[in-house]
Amino acid sequence: MKSTNKLKATSLAIIFVLLGAINSIACSSFALKTKTGMIYGRNLDSPDRITGSIFINKRGVYKESITFIELYLGRKLDVPRLNWISNYGSITFNNMGAEFPDGGMNEAGLFFEEMTLLETQYPTNYTTPTMHMEQWIQYVLDNFATVEEVVENAKKISIDGWNWHYFVADKSGKSAVIEFLNGKVVVTMGASLLCNSSYSDELIMVDKYSKTNSLDSLGKDKRFLFGKQAIENYNENSNKSAVDYGFEILKALDPEPLSITQLSKIYDVGNQRVYFKTTKDTEIKSIDLNEFDFSCDAPRKMLGVNTDLKGNVTDRFSNYTANLNLESEKQGVFSFVKNPDVKAYLESEGVINQEMIDRIAGFPSKTYCKE
Repeated sequence: MKSTNKLKATSLAIIFVLLGAINSIACSSFALKTKTGMIYGRNLDSPDRITGSIFINKRGVYKESITFIELYLGRKLDVPRLNWISNYGSITFNNMGAEFPDGGMNEAGLFFEEMTLLETQYPTNYTTPTMHMEQWIQYVLDNFATVEEVVENAKKISIDGWNWHYFVADKSGKSAVIEFLNGKVVVTMGASLLCNSSYSDELIMVDKYSKTNSLDSLGKDKRFLFGKQAIENYNENSNKSAVDYGFEILKALDPEPLSITQLSKIYDVGNQRVYFKTTKDTEIKSIDLNEFDFSCDAPRKMLGVNTDLKGNVTDRFSNYTANLNLESEKQGVFSFVKNPDVKAYLESEGVINQEMIDRIAGFPSKTYCKE
């Protein structure tokens, strides 16, 4: 037990060190009901250009949970494990390689994305199954179809890693914000928007604005208000497509002159299509999930997020290889460790970058078909 507590303290220390790396990152997600069905949107904001790949993940794949400490520091943590066989295929956007997404959508129409929340404090109940927070996103997309299922699962596991809160929505239009505050799970059902303050604080700021009509009452970050107004102003009788309007909402969530959005995504749930663009290539690209074979014996597919293609890129995905995954993941790791505080901490813990890269990139080899 003493060893577990020591590692627990180490985990928390890592999280606080990582704040230096993520402090300037801001993201946002939204849900919008349109005349053609639900669409969901997400901005990934960062002062640095994003890296990584888009993955098509298969159903019928056996997987086991791993913790942040094990993955990044290479140390065994004595906690209960989860193992599962994926029920749903999914599309995910991954900065750290296969199996470790920032968010995505599965074939059941479940949308799950993260955003930075500095106040995050995950429950430290290491008597329950514990997993790295990126892996939890994949676990959710592998196993669940409804918001209620995800909320229930959040109460049964422990997550370790850096400071995130989560936006989840499903095909029916139900949505929720899942936050971990003061070591407890806090769920807000029916939310349609999430940025980088706790949901309750965002509502307080909007309430101040409604009473004063002064943007100064919101401080520097006015994105939640602008996004809320854009959602409320949606006119389903307009000739504008829901997807085009979704990108307008994302633009409202990335106001000038503080614009730092690196990746914008729209998920069209009813049509099973995903649209995205990056600052490197501002052409909107589309992906049709109906064209992919999610069965376990089909090749896993991947595509670099910064591809310079345009239009429908469904047929431009490559078959997954360990080398392609390694190259994609290395970019994310290099971005991660360039922060001086993170680099110094990892060095103090004796972490060798190449060994960490190999652990993360090699993890998918531990998964296998078990339909």
